[in-house]
Amino acid sequence: MDNIKRYAYGQSPREAEVPLSSIAQARVAAGRGIVRSVYALSRYVRLFGLGHSRTGAQMQSAFARVQGFIPAAGLTISLAGDRLTIDSLPLDGTIAEQSFALFLRHSQRNAISFGEQFTRETLEDIVSAIAFERLAPETPEKELAPVESQDARVWLTDATKLLYFVNVGLHGVGVADDPARDQGEHARLAEQATEDVGRVLLVLGKVGSSESEGAALGAVRELQRIPHPLLNLLREVLMELPGEHSLLAGDALILRAGEQVVIRYILTKLENGDIFAADIPPLLERLGRQLQTLHSVLPSYDDKKTPNPGLDETVEALEHEMWSTAPDAAKRMVLLFDTPFYVPAPCIVAYLERLISHGEELVAATVLKNYGAAVDGRDGEGRRRSARGISDLAELFALVVPDYVPNLVKSVSRQLMRESDLRMQSWLSAALVRLSYTVQQQRDYVATAATVDAMDEIQHRRPALGMELRPRISVENRLPEYVDEALSATQVAPDLVNLLQRHAAVVTQQLCVRSLNCSLREESERLTSLAGNLGDEARDELLRRLKTGNSEEALGAVGLLSSLAPGEMLTLLPKRTSEWDRSQQDTLVRQLAIATSPVRGSVLLKILPELDPLIVPEAIDEIGLSGAQDTTDDLMQIAMSEESQRFNAYSKVKAIEALGRLQAAKALDALKELLHQRKLLQWTQPHELRIAALQAMHMIDPDQATRLIAASGLSERELSIGPLAVDPNNRWARQRRYTRVFPVKPVTAMATSRAGKAGLDIVALSLGGGRALRQGKLQAGTEVTLQLQVALRKLNSQVLVREVVGNEFTFEIADIALGDRSKLRQILLAQPQGPGSQPTGPRAAA
Repeated sequence: MDNIKRYAYGQSPREAEVPLSSIAQARVAAGRGIVRSVYALSRYVRLFGLGHSRTGAQMQSAFARVQGFIPAAGLTISLAGDRLTIDSLPLDGTIAEQSFALFLRHSQRNAISFGEQFTRETLEDIVSAIAFERLAPETPEKELAPVESQDARVWLTDATKLLYFVNVGLHGVGVADDPARDQGEHARLAEQATEDVGRVLLVLGKVGSSESEGAALGAVRELQRIPHPLLNLLREVLMELPGEHSLLAGDALILRAGEQVVIRYILTKLENGDIFAADIPPLLERLGRQLQTLHSVLPSYDDKKTPNPGLDETVEALEHEMWSTAPDAAKRMVLLFDTPFYVPAPCIVAYLERLISHGEELVAATVLKNYGAAVDGRDGEGRRRSARGISDLAELFALVVPDYVPNLVKSVSRQLMRESDLRMQSWLSAALVRLSYTVQQQRDYVATAATVDAMDEIQHRRPALGMELRPRISVENRLPEYVDEALSATQVAPDLVNLLQRHAAVVTQQLCVRSLNCSLREESERLTSLAGNLGDEARDELLRRLKTGNSEEALGAVGLLSSLAPGEMLTLLPKRTSEWDRSQQDTLVRQLAIATSPVRGSVLLKILPELDPLIVPEAIDEIGLSGAQDTTDDLMQIAMSEESQRFNAYSKVKAIEALGRLQAAKALDALKELLHQRKLLQWTQPHELRIAALQAMHMIDPDQATRLIAASGLSERELSIGPLAVDPNNRWARQRRYTRVFPVKPVTAMATSRAGKAGLDIVALSLGGGRALRQGKLQAGTEVTLQLQVALRKLNSQVLVREVVGNEFTFEIADIALGDRSKLRQILLAQPQGPGSQPTGPRAAA
């Protein structure tokens, strides 16, 4: 990390890198967007399969989104332990990142690259692997060997023996009767009274609590008084139990048989239309009491080995078991009616997934909408059950009926505001939190915006509840992620912009922070574009920060305001500029330079009178690079006027160079006059100023400048090092000003600041600044007197320290006497000309 070279004035774009806070954020945000887009797509693939038309549309959309996130240089997502990393920086640990990490681990890959070679087929392979990935089984469990039972009740050793014991006890009654032979058996079973089922449970309790075989046989004979359909149902249950639960024995066998009799009895009545879904809960409650009685008479209860569950627990377990084993036809009959909430939500999930896999997603959508509609319906039981179950179905809502989710969120939130029951409030709150989390994971910005609206309404009408819920909804906590995605995407989704507009003030703060760390022109343009899309609220927030905010808040806003509200900014900025110290004014100039505003040159010119003299040359440089032709007259006035406390000789040179960069044709005559002015036996203007004038003329009219070289008394060699022209294609927000050279041996120098003196080794140098290795302490923004000596040439200059990374820092020349600048030019000319230090003078250009 110490080898990372930060971009600063006087450092080559080819060798400089974007500051870590800028490039790392962009790459991590891009990686996060890729991973979460892949995860969201995998949910569709798991539900609908790859061949479904709906999946195809999502695949196309996701592929375009992933391509938008991939930076020009590509991106590699690596696996480090259990975490995903990008450039050694860890990603978040949400379920999306965990799924992608699991995919890499199971596919035995350490990394996967996303670049120009990334195709839709590759995306399909990745998504399919994630969608259908199954965790590798843990160490296989050893098969449980039957334990020698110490229970004297040998008739309860397993279900087969119990069935045999029942048949023997009945003296063959039912042995010759096969229920399958009787075509009306199923119908007659539905006609049996609930009390008869209770009698079956009572007999089972006596069989289980009998201490001797004779007593057990006597209890079994009581089954002769049980209606024939129920007796056959008990036999069916006992015949099927060995296949499902081969190790069931003792009291557990009795309880399991009793539960299955109850469940199958209720399902039969439902299938025959004898009862409706609404009749099931009270029926389960009645039979649940019987099961509790059965549990209480068994020895395990008396010995305190197995606690008897409460009635609610018993009924809930029965209901879940019943609907888990219910045939799909029974589920469909209930779920497509107006009471789908009577099926527990966990039991609905698997059924809906089967529907979708068979191409019946419209049926699944109908079920989900019916279920969600009950949350604020008239049926009190429906409201209770729906509120409780929506959390379990949240992912299916988001995947199957995403357009319905905003309405569901509104229904849940409004019912929550009406409810006074604490348990209902808890269920509805959990549903709202789960829906919010799911739609944020799926990057459903419309539904996320609906949760924001819901939270605002809750906080307005029920402040205490809103304060409790807001941290759990956490949309605000994810805003930095959304801003990263908006800035990383090639084209920002309108729904995402709409979501960010709802938090315009907070998002504007994020943009201001990023603006202070911005280094790339494209990044600056995206920041400005996004700020503009946020609307008037963002604009007002920026103006507020400039007007009344502290220096950091105001400086983060000026670059964006120069594009969004230049007129209002100009009325406020001069006063604020005069209040700031030199380092803050330095930041101000750089922020305006980084901004993509076409009027930034005029803004800089307006605040020149308020700037510290050491900052003025830098500001004039930026005016020249801005392309602002309306600043030409003012720059000519600075160049042609006498030196003053505000504009010294160095500022005059900078103004001349700015005229050249602006290609100001009207300045040719004035520049020619500066070049040829003479007094007795010598030139009127300093040597460096005349060089700057001829180099500026070359930028404006190369042919005329070339013709004037011979009569100017200036050598082509000293003209070979000069200001660089504006590069409109430069990707850096602040381009290089001068050609840089690299000394064969580091140039030694001495830096003097308030902290004392420090020795330096300069490893790169130009007319505008350089890069050096320090031997003492220096901080970014420090003003330093730099004393440099090569052979007999000794020169002094005032420099501003820019970036400090480890023992290396960059600096920019803020002031230098023209005589010392001539010495600096000679030092540069004495160095070998290599890559990155090509001549740029008139002859070189010609």
